[in-house]
Amino acid sequence: MPWVGSKQFRTLERLLKNNLSQRLSLRSIVPMEPYYFVVSGKADSQALLEQILLECSFCTDPSMLLGPDEAPYLGKYDEFVAPELVRQAFAVDGLDVEGLRAGLEREGDKNENFDHRV
Repeated sequence: MPWVGSKQFRTLERLLKNNLSQRLSLRSIVPMEPYYFVVSGKADSQALLEQILLECSFCTDPSMLLGPDEAPYLGKYDEFVAPELVRQAFAVDGLDVEGLRAGLEREGDKNENFDHRV
């Protein structure tokens, strides 16, 4: 997979752990931020990439990648901000679904065996 950036790396981690882990029977997802992931499970690389792209097309709002009560820490003044605003700020500033999708599609254009038409 190509290098796509820190926001996209974070997005990919959340997609894998929260959305695809059970569906693809992934046993472990170990991020070595910000460089690479070690993923083990039953899915091969082709299926994994296709499912990531498919999930990107369904994820219209990055806040869908956050748990129901999750408000990731952004800074020391978080305690004074409503949790919903912290969630929105993290989703907008910390995640990038479209950037991840675009990076994967660019890689698919280079790899003739990768079907990225989802």
